[in-house]
Amino acid sequence: MKGSTLLSIGSAFVSVAYAASSCRAIPGDSAWPSISSFNSLNSSVGGQLIASKPLAASCHLKSTAQDKTKPYNSYDAQMCSYVNTNWGAPYIHEADPASVQYTNNFNDSCLPSDFATNTTSCSLDGLPLYVVNATDVSHISKGVAFAKANNIRLVVKNTG
Repeated sequence: MKGSTLLSIGSAFVSVAYAASSCRAIPGDSAWPSISSFNSLNSSVGGQLIASKPLAASCHLKSTAQDKTKPYNSYDAQMCSYVNTNWGAPYIHEADPASVQYTNNFNDSCLPSDFATNTTSCSLDGLPLYVVNATDVSHISKGVAFAKANNIRLVVKNTG
């Protein structure tokens, strides 16, 4: 089976920087790449750029995007049931481009309804905004070059 590598571009994690030269641009910063920059990246990787959506967004009626202005409008009872049933299994997170297995790594910002204490909100807080589904070496090199050129955080998720 051919594996793929997912490059999480623009993760919303914010790290403490000890030197000004090591600070990365984050969403909302004036240095954050424009939509046209991300569109150019998408073209350069053959349409393999994915705008992230939290795995459990299907369980939320009032899910909102990272900037809190664009609703996901993605409530789906059947998908939510699947997510709730399989949330503790590794394969559901491995198959999702943005998901991580340990939800505390993204501050539990979007849990499925059976696990959430407040099911009225869901965000990408702590998750990448974009993911490159890298299926060949050129996708990896272009994703890394984009992150470096734009001084944004890069996370590698390898599926084998």
